[in-house]
Amino acid sequence: ASERIYYDPSRMMEIWDENGPTGMYTVVPDIVDTKNAHAYRLKFPTGFPELPDGSMIVVDTREQPGNQDFVFAEIKGVPSAYKFISRGGDNYLDVGDSRLPLIPMNDDVKIIGVIVYMARSLKR
Repeated sequence: ASERIYYDPSRMMEIWDENGPTGMYTVVPDIVDTKNAHAYRLKFPTGFPELPDGSMIVVDTREQPGNQDFVFAEIKGVPSAYKFISRGGDNYLDVGDSRLPLIPMNDDVKIIGVIVYMARSLKR
């Protein structure tokens, strides 16, 4: 009789918050490279329909953001998701609302990492 081998296509990741690891965990698919990554839950509305409040994101802390990448960043200590914009040699963060100006990258802005995976509920 042949033995059945079950493949588990998921990985456990510890959820972080602004203070570090929380002791709570989430499951992500194995396609997500978790080597330099942390999972976070978005606590604030982001302005991006694809990243609503309450979404679980996985952030690669070593990846360098490219133009139009979603990033997780802190502005004056408040973490949220933004779109990274590169124009004419300058870098900005987009808040997802065309009525608001782009945020120039400066000492108030700390990019935590590039968002490489996101999970959300379609119904609440």
